[in-house]
Amino acid sequence: MGHRYCGIVLAMARIRHSSEYPGDGALVPFPGLFLSMLRENRCCKAGEPIGGLPVLAKNLITRLCPAVLTWTDVIKYAKYSNPEPYRREEKTDAEWQAQLTPEQYQVTRQKGTEPPYRNAYCRSYEPGEYVCIGCGSSLFNATEKYHAISGWPSFTQPAARAAVKYAFDSSHGMQRIEVQCNVCDCHLGHVFPDGPELSGLRYCINSESLRRVREGKE
Repeated sequence: MGHRYCGIVLAMARIRHSSEYPGDGALVPFPGLFLSMLRENRCCKAGEPIGGLPVLAKNLITRLCPAVLTWTDVIKYAKYSNPEPYRREEKTDAEWQAQLTPEQYQVTRQKGTEPPYRNAYCRSYEPGEYVCIGCGSSLFNATEKYHAISGWPSFTQPAARAAVKYAFDSSHGMQRIEVQCNVCDCHLGHVFPDGPELSGLRYCINSESLRRVREGKE
């Protein structure tokens, strides 16, 4: 047990002091990066869920990574006030229709939903950054993408707290929380509290709302 705790602390220290850690204002690539470091330090085996870690270890991780979004944060944002965006981009409906394909427009501006499984990024796990199809702002990182068997790309965390915003959605006879781009208000999908630990979040996002950018390339 001692080896596991030492490895956990080492993994967290490496994240906090690495060039990939953006500081408390943004989110650590988490838990994807963290899990890979745990396995590198042999704290857990490949395929072992982080839920298998002791409660004390989970509490330690949560304290060291205060920027990790939880379901409580999402509810507060949807109910009270969303994070301030870094910038805003607004266009007329005619401009959006001219810029987007019919499928992209139907999803992002009319809050539609693309077919499950038969979409661009559902089964894609290549490295890179996922940006908004409308304004190009960073939304998600591939390190937070996981296999949720939902039919749509699923992520555990956004790229930053201010990357997306939230709204209660009671359409189709369901109570859900909608996820939108915080810069241009493009509809992205919904977020649910049934994701993997530690955050417990599952961002279920339409591929039509995204464009993947490979690292170092546009």
